[in-house]
Amino acid sequence: MCGEIMGTFLQDMGIRIAVRRKELGMTQEDLARRVQLTPQTISSAECGKKGLKPENIAKLSTALCCTTDYLMLGRKTNMFPLSSNDYLSTLTERQQFYLRQALEAVTNSFLEGTKET
Repeated sequence: MCGEIMGTFLQDMGIRIAVRRKELGMTQEDLARRVQLTPQTISSAECGKKGLKPENIAKLSTALCCTTDYLMLGRKTNMFPLSSNDYLSTLTERQQFYLRQALEAVTNSFLEGTKET
């Protein structure tokens, strides 16, 4: 019984890690690099095969821009507590490049629009 509960807990947490990682456009390798774990550890955690140390759950929550409560229990209250700078640091180089381009385009469009009035 206890093994079943722990297995379900690990599987549920693994699903939340994988879903959040994919929402942020990260690969397992990207996430592993950010939290200084191996890709195999991330894969095992996502499959619910391996538990994580509390400090690694905390690192994952930071890298995934969510709370430890969300990863462990699925609670979505105040799910994204990170500041903009903390969030930006979780983006891959490619994502940062595209974000910079998008911001530049929006800024240029805004500046051109203000010249006309």
